[in-house]
Amino acid sequence: MTDPGASLRHFAGGDEVDFREYCRWRQWAINKMNVMDKLPTKARGSFVRTLLQGKALEIVEHLKEEEYQREGGDLVIFKLLDQRWPQKDRSDEMGEHISEIFSLKSTE
Repeated sequence: MTDPGASLRHFAGGDEVDFREYCRWRQWAINKMNVMDKLPTKARGSFVRTLLQGKALEIVEHLKEEEYQREGGDLVIFKLLDQRWPQKDRSDEMGEHISEIFSLKSTE
C-alpha cells in the first residue's frame, strides 16, 4: 500500500530558489487542494503551512493560527510568499538571460 504522504511536495524556499520554482510549487499546492475532496476550505491554510519548511516556513511562522485557519487562509500564506518570490517582468528575465550569455562568451 502506498503512503498518502509520499505524494506531497514540500517547499523550503532556500536562497537558491527562484520565482519560477516557487510558482511551480504554488500551482501544485493549489491543484492538490482542489482534488482533495475531504479537505474543508477552512483547513486549506493549515494544509499549505504543513508543506512549508526552512526559509519559507520562517516567512509565515509569525502568523497567528486564527489568520490562516479560516476560509481564505491559504491566500494569506500565499500573499506573504508572493512578496518574497515576486514574479519578474519579461524584460527582467530577458536582461538576466542576456547577461548570462555575455558572461558565457567572456569565459570562453
